[in-house]
Amino acid sequence: MASVSSFPAVDDRKLPSSGHNPPYWSGFVHVNSALWPVYPRLAPGVVVPEGSIAVEFHHDLNGDAQQIYAMEKRAPGFDPAGGDWEYLVLQPGGSVETRGPLAFCARCHAEAPHDHLFGPRLSARRHILQGAGANSAEPPVEDDGDGAAAPDEDTAPGAPGRTDRPKKRRKK
Repeated sequence: MASVSSFPAVDDRKLPSSGHNPPYWSGFVHVNSALWPVYPRLAPGVVVPEGSIAVEFHHDLNGDAQQIYAMEKRAPGFDPAGGDWEYLVLQPGGSVETRGPLAFCARCHAEAPHDHLFGPRLSARRHILQGAGANSAEPPVEDDGDGAAAPDEDTAPGAPGRTDRPKKRRKK
């Protein structure tokens, strides 16, 4: 758990969780050094390297820590149908509740456009590539100015997790 907690955050803002107890949970996504250089460049057809780890730390509406979901890219053959990802469900303190090629995780992640990953929001992707640099250990920080969580640009309209609501305009 100590090493997972040290992974850099992809974005400094809590994102509404699209698939993990919506609309009651939000979370921060962290990735390890194996995934960090690839994450902002995710695209259909990109296969992330073995040993890549993505973790989402969840919080409820009151800000209380909730379950932590993680996924680790394993060696080819671990779970070919699931992209060779192992899924982990952890308690807020870090104890492992369950792990493996979990069907209830793999089912949704099979719909992800990037090797079973949904990828960062556009603002986080730009920041990683321009601001902090793709190989930086610094967590990306960017404010789009509206304070709203933008959906992943690769999520198709009508897809789970996509709100398809127009942005609110500020009066000047």
